[in-house]
Amino acid sequence: MKALCIALVVALGLAAPGLAQQEDQASSGQKYVVTWTDRPVGSYQEYEAAQERILQLFQAYQVPETLDIQQFVVRVGEYGGYMVVQTDDLEAMHEFFSVFGTFRFKVEPVLDVMDAVNAEVGAIGFRKQVDAQ
Repeated sequence: MKALCIALVVALGLAAPGLAQQEDQASSGQKYVVTWTDRPVGSYQEYEAAQERILQLFQAYQVPETLDIQQFVVRVGEYGGYMVVQTDDLEAMHEFFSVFGTFRFKVEPVLDVMDAVNAEVGAIGFRKQVDAQ
């Protein structure tokens, strides 16, 4: 498992220092948290074959430049994890997920905390204006 995870990170070019693009390059687009899990297969032979296939694909695949993968982590003790990606290119994200069809992907749009706080402050202000009328 550990060797598989290391191979995935190295193959995707996500090795240290840091997973995000250079800090001096501004990222744009919507930020997403992606949860990935393996799809159940029948026998242990099929499971092992699926793991080998994923390694083969990860070693050959080039992540599109339009996907700013900021974090790519594995849940300890299981075959799955999380990815934080920022992009405006949903087609590239769909392609990425389609290449690795042995995984299930759940995609959730997210906001940085301070952006969410700003939105909530605006909503509170609006409600107070309505109450004052």
